[in-house]
Amino acid sequence: MDDQRNPRHTVTIAGLPHVIDIGLVQNARGHAQRLLDFWVLGIAVAGRFRLEIGDEQVAVGAGDYYLLPPRLPHRGLDSTPFDTLFFHFTLPKDCERGLLLELPLSGECSPVLNYLALFRFLEANFRSGLLSGDELGVQLWAIFGQLCVMQRERVLLQADPKRVLASEILEFLRANYSGQLTSSAIASRMGYSYPYLERVFRSSFGCSIHQELLRIRLQVAAHALQMGKPIKDVAKEVGFSDYYYFLKVFKRAKGMSPGAFQASHRTPPG
Repeated sequence: MDDQRNPRHTVTIAGLPHVIDIGLVQNARGHAQRLLDFWVLGIAVAGRFRLEIGDEQVAVGAGDYYLLPPRLPHRGLDSTPFDTLFFHFTLPKDCERGLLLELPLSGECSPVLNYLALFRFLEANFRSGLLSGDELGVQLWAIFGQLCVMQRERVLLQADPKRVLASEILEFLRANYSGQLTSSAIASRMGYSYPYLERVFRSSFGCSIHQELLRIRLQVAAHALQMGKPIKDVAKEVGFSDYYYFLKVFKRAKGMSPGAFQASHRTPPG
């Protein structure tokens, strides 16, 4: 793990946030230095990129979060495209006792929670006025709590070499899901026999490497379909060389074909 995956700096979230905006940025590419007067929580849902936050650089990939504190300069360092959802929020000047959380500037989100689906639900209700900025702040506080749990788990991982290896396998899958990840390719990259990697991974995450790879690919595919990309292009982009196998596993996982899924997320005219 390099320093960009383990930021040195941490920030304190003090008190319930007040959300002022929420959104999804698609096909973003690096940007010039900015200085904002509000906080930003971003969760990457596709692509990989680097950010310079103050005097620190952090690397972010799909399934990672990043925090941009107010009045701390930041800029994007890469020209490769990525998609990220965001919350813009403020914090109270005085917070109630106990409402304090400390988080690194970036880190992993829970691999078992679908933050994009949650975001879409929250955004729809925020835009319609059913959720106020303060009510949405309560939801955001819950997300921060989940992120804190992930960071505590990461600390515990460092004391267990097998769990460290399992985490590295997961990170490798997230970064390379679009490639042809055969068992031999994974074993060669990780430097252990595949049966051993399988045992280590299953003991930590409760599923096989192949099951997790499928889950990652289908999650990314679902996002791309919601963005309106052609089904055949999506299948290829997320690592399915067999288009008809993609149709089969997508329907089995989502309960509907990719076409029906895409149609169900299409915004009606008017």
